[in-house]
Amino acid sequence: MVLDTLALTDFRNYENASVAFAPGVNVICGENAAGKTNLLEAAFYFAAGKSFRGCKDRELIRFGCETARAEIAFSTADSRESFAVGFPKGGRRKLFRNGCEVTKLSDYLGAFRAVVFTPDHLHLVKGAPENRRRFLDMAICQSFPRYVSSLSEYSRLLAQKNALLRGGSADAFLCHPEADTRMSVVLLFRPTNEITARVGGMLREFQTRYPALYSYPASDMHVTVLDLLRGRPGLQKPAGETFGAYIQSIRRALSACGSFRVCFRGVTVSDGALLVRGYSEEMLTYIRQALREGLCRDGLCPQERYETISCHITAIRFPVPLAEPRAFLKLAERYRHMAFGVCTVRELEWSFHDWYDTRKETLGRFPLPS
Repeated sequence: MVLDTLALTDFRNYENASVAFAPGVNVICGENAAGKTNLLEAAFYFAAGKSFRGCKDRELIRFGCETARAEIAFSTADSRESFAVGFPKGGRRKLFRNGCEVTKLSDYLGAFRAVVFTPDHLHLVKGAPENRRRFLDMAICQSFPRYVSSLSEYSRLLAQKNALLRGGSADAFLCHPEADTRMSVVLLFRPTNEITARVGGMLREFQTRYPALYSYPASDMHVTVLDLLRGRPGLQKPAGETFGAYIQSIRRALSACGSFRVCFRGVTVSDGALLVRGYSEEMLTYIRQALREGLCRDGLCPQERYETISCHITAIRFPVPLAEPRAFLKLAERYRHMAFGVCTVRELEWSFHDWYDTRKETLGRFPLPS
């Protein structure tokens, strides 16, 4: 692999810069604070999806500017590719591969690979083991892009575990629902009555022990397939031409998809909720990917809170911190392997609902071919 060109616009100290690299070894020289490391930082960003300096994306924007952009072109033995990334101040970055927007980081990593070693990296030798693990994680993400999702999920679960042992993350809106104006637009499916009845049986024991917790009624239990418009205060549902565009785009995306089975077995605990675990057939992953790609093609890219990869029913939320988190975990452990049932999902529901699905409006239903 050979790096051919690097172009920067309002990136760090560069207003406009374009650099062409020669095959073999290239040496970048200049005075202190001229921006040599900034060039390396820009190139490395396309390998790791973040700066090796550990800074936030907004810090890459040149002082006084609203956006920044970086582009590279590189060659392999049998192809030539171009990558670009845009950083809007106050917004989410946009990644492009060969001119097409990419929504999943795992689809971006692995094509361009780089390892950086600066004087600051001496901590790999002298510092704590966690520094070496972090360095290896970044290298593995480049060689095996799917590792990105696994690493992200592990980090999230570890943070949730530590937060839970401190009492969990309470949602104050559960105590004052009238003040909650958050709404979202999602595609979801609902478990069968038999499954929700078994979940309800479990919840009765939790309600007896922890009456202050919020338990979902059977009518509100669901599995999120994809956030189309993530929850935020005052969000309005799609209307007019936009409503019709969503209908057509979702239908096209699902036309090559089919029904799938989900087995609900066991529970897990996050820092703010008790979840019933679902194990789905591969079709659910295919459906999510088809929806993301199809909606983006039609200019309706999903606005997700995070990349949805799991299949779970949220059963309990914490309105207040847990007084005895270890006792709560011990009770949850009794249901760790409980079988709640299996269902076949033949239809997705397009819903406009609040954070807990208590206030909801069905915007449409989309059958899945058998």
